[in-house]
Amino acid sequence: MDRAMLATLLIPFAGTVIGSAFVFFMKR
Repeated sequence: MDRAMLATLLIPFAGTVIGSAFVFFMKR
C-alpha cells in the first residue's frame, strides 16, 4: 500500500479516536 494513501486514511481516523476519547474523559 502507498504510504501517502495510508497516512491520508489514518490521520482522520486517529483524529476521530482522539476527539471521541477527549469528549469521553471531559464528560466524566
